[in-house]
Amino acid sequence: MMRPEPEFVPIARGAAPRNAEAGFSLLEVLIGLVVLSTMMAVAVVAYQRMWPGVQANAALDGVESELQMARQDALTERRTFEVQFQPPDQLTVSRIALNGTLTAEPAYTLPYGATYQLFAGQPDTPDALGNSAPIDFTDINGGAGGDTLLFQSDGSVTDLAGADVNGTVFLGLTGNAVTARAVTLYGITGILHGYSYDAATNSFQ
Repeated sequence: MMRPEPEFVPIARGAAPRNAEAGFSLLEVLIGLVVLSTMMAVAVVAYQRMWPGVQANAALDGVESELQMARQDALTERRTFEVQFQPPDQLTVSRIALNGTLTAEPAYTLPYGATYQLFAGQPDTPDALGNSAPIDFTDINGGAGGDTLLFQSDGSVTDLAGADVNGTVFLGLTGNAVTARAVTLYGITGILHGYSYDAATNSFQ
């Protein structure tokens, strides 16, 4: 039995046959490395620009979380919880027993070097609760609320004298105004709002 002749595939004049298993040429590898390096450089620059904002958001989220948990614990346990802001970068939550004894939780420290601060020319938040100090609380009688708040068992927030307070906590990374963040608090309801500074409009949003 005769074997069939192998099929002949003509090759165009002047064209060199390419080995199917041949790798990339040195030029192709170099071009690929240049493209990859460019993409990585762009990604690094974008990350460096975004990172301070990510850090500030983490600090904002931390303060909001501490305040929300203090309010929730006060509602759940039917007890008063004290929140004491401790500049430049800490706050402490304590449970107040019926006999007045305070049981403090571990102090919370703002991450990434964030501190309570106001930047030059920084506006107030849309809630307009004041921006005369980094920790700015005022009672319903117009008096200074101080740095210590009491979350009552009904979810409201008062000062040490028992008067409802409203106010704002401002924070950010030193030397970087675009990282300005703020938390507002309404004393009667205990409702929080978090804000981020928008440099393009010079406002909190």
